Amino acid sequence: MKKTHYFLIGAVIISTSIAVYSFFATPKIAVVDFKRLVNDYQGMKDATLEYEKKMTGWNTTSDSLTDAIKNELSDYYADSAFLSKQERINRETKIISMRNKFMEFSKGLEENAMAEDQKMTIEVVNQVLSFVEKYGNEKGYDVILGKNEGDEVLYRKANMDITNDLLQALNRNYEGF
Repeated sequence: MKKTHYFLIGAVIISTSIAVYSFFATPKIAVVDFKRLVNDYQGMKDATLEYEKKMTGWNTTSDSLTDAIKNELSDYYADSAFLSKQERINRETKIISMRNKFMEFSKGLEENAMAEDQKMTIEVVNQVLSFVEKYGNEKGYDVILGKNEGDEVLYRKANMDITNDLLQALNRNYEGF
């Protein structure tokens, strides 16, 4: 009977201790410079290079179309004194058509560039956020706060900033290590 009584007292003490510890336990919190994390992430650097390659190709096409219009205009002005009225109309119509196609291409290029940039950024940010969640769970963090340009985190101890550690782990993960 006394053993049962001691057992119950022990169980109550342990349960109370766990509850008190849980109530007063300090959460593990860290801060990350999110902009730096994303910009210095190798996945972002690679995505940016890929985007720049696409832009270079699009700009080359744009330059070719511009050159074609300039050449057509130059030829038109050089030949205009010798062209019949109908030939001038035909050439002018061709130049206007080329200009309109160029304008459509430029508008499409701008829309494609914006869409591609947005898609790339969303994919990279999602990769980073997914990794931050995994990292936080593995390292036992209760909260990881993101510090941005506006410095919403007004004060923190220097050891709470885990940007460097997280960035290294993120890049190792990206490289497959």
